[in-house]
Amino acid sequence: MISVDLNKIKCLKSSGNYVELFTEDDSRIKKILLRISLKKIQEQLKNYSEFKSCHRSYVVNSNHIFQILGNARNFRLQIEDLNFKIPVSRDYPIEDLNKN
Repeated sequence: MISVDLNKIKCLKSSGNYVELFTEDDSRIKKILLRISLKKIQEQLKNYSEFKSCHRSYVVNSNHIFQILGNARNFRLQIEDLNFKIPVSRDYPIEDLNKN
């Protein structure tokens, strides 16, 4: 078991039977590989409204969304301090990703 400050979590990415957790650690982005399904982590985070699904492979902390890019056919999220963009599936309304 690991202990992570939920406020510092940027996003979670499903990677097979693992989840890549991206978090801030001493002003740097740290990637932690966890052997757990994204679905199980979503169950653990269900009481924290800032964590939102945007794609079947991603959960983001809406407090860290820097920019929403694209159009209705192809939205992507830019998360603070991450060097990649996160896809948004059409199954997830973009309005739900706005900050709390």
